[in-house]
Amino acid sequence: MIEILESRIAPAAVFQYTDVDGDRVTISSTKGTNAELANAVTLSNSAAATIGKPHTLTELTLGSKFANAAITITGKPSTDLSGNSTLMGQGIVNVGEINAPTIDLASVTVHGDLGQIIVGSGSGTQAGLGSLKVLSMGDYGTSTGAATVDSRFEGGVNSIAIAGDANGVLLRAFVNPGIKSAQIGSITIGGDLIGNGANDTGEILGATGIGKVYIGGSVIGGAGTQTGRIASDMGNLGAIIVRGEISGGAGGSSGELYSPNNIMNVTVGGSLIGGSGEASGIISSVGNIDKVTVQGSVLGGSAISTGGVSGKAVGSIFIGGALSGTDFSSTSAVDHTAFVRSQGNLGSVTILGSVTPGAESGGGALTFSGAIQAGQTLGAVSIGGSINGNAANPVTISGVGLAAPTKKTQDPAIGSVTVGGTANFAMIMAGYDPAGNAASGDAQIGAVTVKGDLIASDIIAGVKTTTAYFGGGSDSVIAIPSGATTDGIYATIGRVIVGGQIEGELGNAVATFAIEAQEIGAISEGGAALALKPGPGNDGFFIAGDTGHDVHVKEFGGS
Repeated sequence: MIEILESRIAPAAVFQYTDVDGDRVTISSTKGTNAELANAVTLSNSAAATIGKPHTLTELTLGSKFANAAITITGKPSTDLSGNSTLMGQGIVNVGEINAPTIDLASVTVHGDLGQIIVGSGSGTQAGLGSLKVLSMGDYGTSTGAATVDSRFEGGVNSIAIAGDANGVLLRAFVNPGIKSAQIGSITIGGDLIGNGANDTGEILGATGIGKVYIGGSVIGGAGTQTGRIASDMGNLGAIIVRGEISGGAGGSSGELYSPNNIMNVTVGGSLIGGSGEASGIISSVGNIDKVTVQGSVLGGSAISTGGVSGKAVGSIFIGGALSGTDFSSTSAVDHTAFVRSQGNLGSVTILGSVTPGAESGGGALTFSGAIQAGQTLGAVSIGGSINGNAANPVTISGVGLAAPTKKTQDPAIGSVTVGGTANFAMIMAGYDPAGNAASGDAQIGAVTVKGDLIASDIIAGVKTTTAYFGGGSDSVIAIPSGATTDGIYATIGRVIVGGQIEGELGNAVATFAIEAQEIGAISEGGAALALKPGPGNDGFFIAGDTGHDVHVKEFGGS
């Protein structure tokens, strides 16, 4: 709960009026005179007496006399409109617009809803506004007199505190030449950040970055583009806490956390949900992301890059529920829904639930749904439930390996994969980039543990195929980097432990599957170890099962 307090600094100027429900409203400023403040006020019903007649403060226009002032607008129930002893009003003041485009202000406090604020001199190095404290923003749209609900902070704002919702507003910190930065130092919203059908609504945008962000409710994307969004033009995002969910909508980049640089820790108390707009319901950074915790599920949408996390390098990901795509009908090619992706290293991924890709009908193609991918190394992957891929949409877990191995014999691409249930149609691929391209013939996997059955799945390290399926006889070591078969780095799988059975695809006599590398340390099925010869390039056999001899174990030569 954010408490809005009246300023304890003695005001230099005071103006009072009666608002529409009977509150006696006091506007105070630490700069200027009573007459100057009165001239700055625009009321509805302006021809009527200030006290005793209903008014809305449609605009407060502040010029140079109020530079660096602290502005406070509060209301108290009064008998002004009743004419008797009955107090009227709720102590809440709704304000249309505060317009101070040529000056900086120390603070603005409104004990009610504010539609719009434009503040900041656009010169020097100090923030255009020190602090903004309001009960809500945008709940009344433009009905209280604001020209729009787009607020602008020239040179930034040190802190914003909104006790309730930020509803359909744009809160933007601008940077001009000569200003070193235009950041939003911190922002706290007790309720929801809500986008709607118009573009750039429910959006917080800091030109050179945003510090700490706390959202007590949810971040809700709308039908407009860039709605329900927290982003920076060219800076970092600090630690972000969203107690509710982050949900994308029909608009592109809706329900999005985005930085062109880095994002610190992100905590989502609910789920991260993709929508039908591209890049909706995502946490995305061109730079690094320290850590992401989603207590609920990560759910893909029906468009490209929905319901996921993407960064250059990501420290760790925790998902308390499932990583799950959706079933939808489309004729489009849709990739990366319900996904975790890093262009560089990805420290670890923990998912307490299952991974399910969903499916696309209507003639379109769905790829990398339910995918976990690293452009370099992928650490430990732990899935508490099952992998529920299907023939059209397998679940991909992949990593390329080190950009430049420091040890001649070591190039870890995937540290480990642990699945608490069964793995159906899983592709665990070392040496493959996030686009699915074969990228390294030196890549290695530490260990793969599946406590249930391993069904219709591939576990591959440094090997490619020229056919539709691995294990069909045309597989070979990836010829990247040059000399991958002679550089002394073996593409290896440390061990594969399957608690149940290893099987192919029931009823499909064409499809084959494989466990392939240059060297495989150990394989066990149902507690029994399979006989492997020591050393690289020595093994090649099919695992017999109920579906036939269609799971190929093979080691490839080279050194």
